[in-house]
Amino acid sequence: MDMFLAVLGIVWIAAAVIQDLKSREVANWINFSLVIFALAYRSFYWIFSGEQMFFLSGILGLAIFFIVAHLFYYLRLFAGGDAKLLIALGAILPTAGGYYENALIMLFFILVLLAGGGVYSFCYSILLSFISWNKFLKEFKVQVRKNAFYLVIAAIVSAVLATFSMFSGDFVSALASVLIILISALYVYVKAVESACLIYEVSPDKLSEGDWLASELIVKGRKINPFWEGISQEEIEFIKKNYKSKVKIKGGVPFTPAFLIAFIAVLYVSYFVGFDFMLERLMRFIA
Repeated sequence: MDMFLAVLGIVWIAAAVIQDLKSREVANWINFSLVIFALAYRSFYWIFSGEQMFFLSGILGLAIFFIVAHLFYYLRLFAGGDAKLLIALGAILPTAGGYYENALIMLFFILVLLAGGGVYSFCYSILLSFISWNKFLKEFKVQVRKNAFYLVIAAIVSAVLATFSMFSGDFVSALASVLIILISALYVYVKAVESACLIYEVSPDKLSEGDWLASELIVKGRKINPFWEGISQEEIEFIKKNYKSKVKIKGGVPFTPAFLIAFIAVLYVSYFVGFDFMLERLMRFIA
């Protein structure tokens, strides 16, 4: 990977991580300025070296990640700030000479981002549960009672599959048995963490655009429903004017550290393994 783009990416992602951890949002100027600096550098590189492909690969990467980011956003995998950061990194990542190698770099980044992000989010949730252990434990018991019927059904189905696999030696049944138990337990755990550790109250004047309401809010007969994109500025002004009590807000796990993990993974492979080597091995495997 180009050294300047690597440093630019690390610095800007680090800035996004710091802001995300402090305020739970990533400012637009971070994402937009990253695109501007990356494309400006690529254009100057093209002018002075004559390598047009270096500039075009940045434009193509930006376009591809624009589509991917919107897909993740509407699938509710990413919040708005995360989606914009992903778009901006599209102008950074493609630095290889060929299309296939650039495609592999971007695919590798996405896979590590999702897999590493999942592991990071789970570890972060464990930290939250330990910080608010008593509250979490109480809510976990509530969720177990609340979902007792479904948990019993899951346990019965899992037991049937496990018994079948023992007598038939069917690996798929054994795997399904384990997955049913794990997914059921994970669901209860996530709901407990969300209710005990991620929901808090703020006064109306502390609300920010994009905050997620924890539940439906009725203000002077007007219903303001929880929405994935969060509350709008118009709704905030209406709440400030007509609602004096505190508002329940649902927080989330700051996801930008997963971008840093994925970007470092790309740098490691670029400098110590080589995506050209990975592409060669992949083509041999496919053939």
